[in-house]
Amino acid sequence: MVHVSHSREPQCVDGFGMLAPLSACLERELEQKLEYIGAEWIRKGTVKSVRRHYFKGDDGLLSCIEHVYIGTSDWPLDVVLARSGILSSGRSWRAPQVFGTEATEGELRSAYFEDFAKEKGFVRLARNRKEFIKAAQCLGEMSVDVESRISELGNSGTRLLKRDVGVSRKGLMMHARRFSKACGMAGISGLPQDAWRFALVLARRWEVADNSLMVACHYDANKGNVFVAPGNGLALIDWEHARRAPLGAELCQLLYSSLWGRKGRAVKEMELSMGWESDVVASYLFGSGRDGTEVYRAQFGLDFKVVIRHMLKGFADYVERFEGRIPQRDRLLVDRNLELLAEKMFRLKSYC
Repeated sequence: MVHVSHSREPQCVDGFGMLAPLSACLERELEQKLEYIGAEWIRKGTVKSVRRHYFKGDDGLLSCIEHVYIGTSDWPLDVVLARSGILSSGRSWRAPQVFGTEATEGELRSAYFEDFAKEKGFVRLARNRKEFIKAAQCLGEMSVDVESRISELGNSGTRLLKRDVGVSRKGLMMHARRFSKACGMAGISGLPQDAWRFALVLARRWEVADNSLMVACHYDANKGNVFVAPGNGLALIDWEHARRAPLGAELCQLLYSSLWGRKGRAVKEMELSMGWESDVVASYLFGSGRDGTEVYRAQFGLDFKVVIRHMLKGFADYVERFEGRIPQRDRLLVDRNLELLAEKMFRLKSYC
């Protein structure tokens, strides 16, 4: 049951640069009259807030549009890309459409995005091998499509996708030092304490890697941002982290997005994901049209990102959340996570 509050319909700047009611912006896209019902806050934060607006169309269906408020003058990348027309369509994947924007004193401050899950019948990605494999193929297609559309813009398009700073020597070593410090605070010894030495080996290996390994990535393809569409397509939301990253790094969020959750399913999910890795990597490369000989490169990019995101960065954040004291009930979970991640680190070491 959806509860909404009646309020004055917001104004937005439509695709023609004219100030108009939000329903007018939507009617041009949906080709039907809309009745504005109301809105509710679904997320508030210091940097970004999201409000969901509800409309009822002539067909009787409820349409939902997310109004994203930006707390700074910096626009998230999804708005830049969508309004440039780069993400207007895909083969079997979709990005949110921007129906309109809002300005304050001449400066853009917010945008209206379509809500896939409510409006079009999209459902969240289920935790099964078949859907993860399909999602990986769509992510591979998305990478190729985004790169081709950016190249069509010439030099002006290259600035739309920033490079992943986490793969630089400086970024990697920063995460490694934080990780070692956090392990010391938590009283964890052994392999984690030597993470900075291992990170240096990774940095040296990455510095001599072929630049073609860097590809367009959504970079936040966790289960909360990935939706399955009717007909086995894929819909992606929250594009503000999109960037060029190592081939295969995109699969890290897809496979391990719940790793550092405090619930007991974290370890089980990681073990399950590790069992799906080879199929997911192969599907990702198939979607991107890459030669099968690059499987090892995609696997390296995946492992590399797992180590950075979860072993080095994620775990440090996890420990510092408790000021260096991990509750006893979480100790076994943490130990098992470290054990599984250590296995990946030793496997990754063979690539160096």
